Amino acid sequence: MPGPVHRLVYDTYSEDRLRLLGYCLSDKLTVLKEYRTAYIALTQDELKRSTTRWVTQKGCQLCPVDRRDTAAILLTERTDRIRISFRSKGDFSVNTLAREHFSGGGHLNAAGGDSFESMEATILKLYKILAQYKISSTVA
Repeated sequence: MPGPVHRLVYDTYSEDRLRLLGYCLSDKLTVLKEYRTAYIALTQDELKRSTTRWVTQKGCQLCPVDRRDTAAILLTERTDRIRISFRSKGDFSVNTLAREHFSGGGHLNAAGGDSFESMEATILKLYKILAQYKISSTVA
């Protein structure tokens, strides 16, 4: 029966996971309406405050994508890089974005990559890159 399995895998949240999710959504979420994109950037210090490894394993589940032709990005600071997780819906290929700009890859709607620059420099680079991509603004 898929119901109980689904509930155990996807609907069981520890207190720590819920607190991290709340913090990310209330304090760290940046929405870029002009690019139909949202991102969350977490530093090593912020990640250390949480005992859950969920954020590094399930990345962009922190950044829900609920409409077509949108993208969500999670940036997590590691000791030697910024790890970037991308998710999208519709025809926007985050695989292309990750592969061409962040030495990564994946598939059309889920991909990952790395930046070896600071968090600030990586976010600035992301803004410049997103300005080059055409994410449909016709779907609300």
